[in-house]
Amino acid sequence: MPTLPVEYQQLVRGGRYAWWRPLLTLLLCVAFDLVVQVVAGFVVGAIAVLTGTDVSRVVQKLSDTSSMGPLTFSVVIIGLVGLIPSAMFASWIVNGVRPRYLASVAGGFRWRWLLRCLMVTVPVFVIYLVLQFVVDSSTSPRPAHWGILLIMVIIGIPFQSAGEEYAFRGLVLQNVGAWFKNPRIGLIVAIIPSMIFFALAHGSHDPWVFSDLAIFALSSCIAAWRTGGLEASIALHATNNVLLMIATLLFGGWNAAFVSSATVGSPIEPLSTLVVNGLCVALILWQAKRVRLQRLYHPRSLVAGQPVGGNAPRWQ
Repeated sequence: MPTLPVEYQQLVRGGRYAWWRPLLTLLLCVAFDLVVQVVAGFVVGAIAVLTGTDVSRVVQKLSDTSSMGPLTFSVVIIGLVGLIPSAMFASWIVNGVRPRYLASVAGGFRWRWLLRCLMVTVPVFVIYLVLQFVVDSSTSPRPAHWGILLIMVIIGIPFQSAGEEYAFRGLVLQNVGAWFKNPRIGLIVAIIPSMIFFALAHGSHDPWVFSDLAIFALSSCIAAWRTGGLEASIALHATNNVLLMIATLLFGGWNAAFVSSATVGSPIEPLSTLVVNGLCVALILWQAKRVRLQRLYHPRSLVAGQPVGGNAPRWQ
């Protein structure tokens, strides 16, 4: 671990730091998650065989991402949730930094802070979705098995959102940021691949969709950096995904809500994301200031034996 107070994006720049470690960490995370996806695929196949289901039909359903039924949806969720342990163990194995420091500079997931962030983000997104419905009140039939999908959304999507934040924000910010001694340069450079990889991972090359996803990633990066952890960005991500999916399940547009290579957008989408996410981040940072949230990592020796200044741990 670092021997001096550092920001979130430089937590793995400690005594064992070497230029190749961040690159190996990112590659190892990808490898771990591929294993998770392969295992999930084998489990689904085994269940199909044991229940007498036609395996070829199962493969066909999993390949057809344009129709997001419970089976395909579950495999997608498992693959993204798998990013949490993949990112944590990759960083631990290569950098020698315990997994809890991927969550925050406090060395653990700050649940009270997450709840406080949700109290900010949920009302903003509810108002946003209500306004969208007022402008366009058209509805369409609910998808088949919508009740099962609703339960899966409520239970699984918060963890799916956390998985993407652990990988695209946590792992990328900490490992790319560690390449640079100057924390500001490290932050700026780390934000760029976080935005690009996150947008590309969704599959669409439409400029408006890409811009929309990149703005979303930028707001999450700023939230993680300024709060010293992933709780705020997870709250932002989970609120967006859960409420949007619930709305599309109940009022229509379920399959269209998932970004694919065929998805196209319009200028209004990145603009609305900029406004809504910008407002959420501003409110989150206001709350962080009110509770004097710890946003720097403080070595135990400094906390125990020396004053650490105005950024000393206050609230977790």
